[in-house]
Amino acid sequence: MRPQPYLCSVRVALLLVLVLVASFGAPVLRPAAAAPAGSASRFGLVADIGTRHPCDGRQGGPVGVLAGTGVKWALEEFRWEWVEPSRGNFTWTCMDRAVDDERARGLDIIGQLDYTAGWAVGSSALISYDPPPLDLWQRYVTQTVTRYKDRVSAWQVWNEPNNPTFWTGTKEQYAQLLQVTYDTIKRVDPGAKVLGPTITGVDESWLDAMPWDKFDVLALHLYVPPAALNDQGYSYYTQGLPNLKSVLTRRGPKPIWITEFGYSSGQGAQPWYVGDEKLQARYLVEYIAQTLAYPGLNIERVLPYALNDDTPGGGFGLTRYDWSSRKPAYDAYRTAIARLDGATPRGKAQVGVGAFAFRFERDGKRIDVVWGANGATATIAANSDAEVYDLYGAARRGAQRDAPPNPADR
Repeated sequence: MRPQPYLCSVRVALLLVLVLVASFGAPVLRPAAAAPAGSASRFGLVADIGTRHPCDGRQGGPVGVLAGTGVKWALEEFRWEWVEPSRGNFTWTCMDRAVDDERARGLDIIGQLDYTAGWAVGSSALISYDPPPLDLWQRYVTQTVTRYKDRVSAWQVWNEPNNPTFWTGTKEQYAQLLQVTYDTIKRVDPGAKVLGPTITGVDESWLDAMPWDKFDVLALHLYVPPAALNDQGYSYYTQGLPNLKSVLTRRGPKPIWITEFGYSSGQGAQPWYVGDEKLQARYLVEYIAQTLAYPGLNIERVLPYALNDDTPGGGFGLTRYDWSSRKPAYDAYRTAIARLDGATPRGKAQVGVGAFAFRFERDGKRIDVVWGANGATATIAANSDAEVYDLYGAARRGAQRDAPPNPADR
């Protein structure tokens, strides 16, 4: 006989909660099984320890902080001028230290191949955003992939080439670069995954220009205004994600890795600069919940930008500008990983006016990620042993339940 559910009412004004509910009639597993390990995990983080942390032999500290989130993927930038500062002079010390420390922690690594070395195009600057000479680029890719093929399992080609800040060429020139890079990587390491085109947004003109057979994974940078997470003017969940689905329906299926997204605790003109550490944490998890709950897309990985703030005074990092001081977003992301890794998406649930709920199932439990504003109350059907957690993983008391049903009415 299946028990009647309670109605669990949770006031969620400016608070995000994780509500774990035993599936009606299904066994409750306590504790929940561990999230999937290694490459099966959906969660990663843009680390960039090899290029941004001082190359002083102490990269192990931030790598430990990185692993402490629970992520299983780290993105490292193997920038051309960083590993080949002059023609034929390859130097690997900084990248070796970061990669070896990350692998020792059980992390899988995405290597980013990007930017033209200034010397390769006769520039006095260290970096050029002009299209590279393909013969010299191929040599750089060959040397890098050959060195790390036993430690790096995926390679991302360039960074946001549809942004003129990072690529001065045309989309057709980038498509040629992607093709050459794909063929070069596969000759060296046939099992490696190639990620492209790594554009920002769902730029259909760029996607239509890409050789669809010359990358294994569709890599995107998707920054979403906070208002769109709450259906204010535009809805990420009911408009943005369905638009991406329509593009893949037209071009052909690909697994999707979102290799950059996030919110800055600092000030800035763009809407994802939210100017507050707690808001950064909240929007980060709202984004993850919507992205991973959407059942119509094969979104295999999400990697927020970034582990560490780029500058003092606030940024996109989960840690402040010292590689160790944890912002609220660090604990919020760790909580999301612990609850959602390995969970099956079940879409959006209706839980009340002004409240949002995105649903998952894992280990015989239903998981609802719930939030609202302006005093909204979410009403969720739940068994009497429903567990309510706040944004940072602390058990929350005070959720109101209606009276248990009379056994005679069952």
